[in-house]
Formats: sequence, structure tokens, C-alpha cells
Amino acid sequence: MIDPFSLTIAGVVTGGTWVGAYAWARDEKKMSHSEAVKHANRVTGQTIGVVGSFAGIVGGVDSAIHNDSNNSTYS
Repeated sequence: MIDPFSLTIAGVVTGGTWVGAYAWARDEKKMSHSEAVKHANRVTGQTIGVVGSFAGIVGGVDSAIHNDSNNSTYS
């Protein structure tokens, strides 16, 4: 099951990333609204991919540790 706290953190990070990327594209690169939206979507998608990969690795390691301790030969 998805932890509501983790989902909230993911939403805040994603929203903050999008807003920051959009503002940077508009202010620093002088992009039009549609170009800035495309840029923000691309950056946010890449961020989600990296964070998702990291979360998958951490979750896999955590699962392996707990699975190993639950299936020990001493139980």
C-alpha cells in the first residue's frame, strides 16, 4: 500500500520542481508560455524518473533486508 506521507512528499517535490522549472524558463530563458510548459513537463518527468528509480532501489533493499530476516533458518 502507498504510504500517504510519501505520496504527499512526492506531490510537493513534483509541484515545486514544475513551478521552479517553469519560472526559470520564463525568466532566465525568456521562453513563451507554451515552451516553458513543455520545458517544465520535461524536467518534472526526468525528476520523477530519478526519484522513482531511487525509491525503487531503496524499497528493494528494504524488502530484501526484511525478507531475509523473516525467513532466517532460526525461526
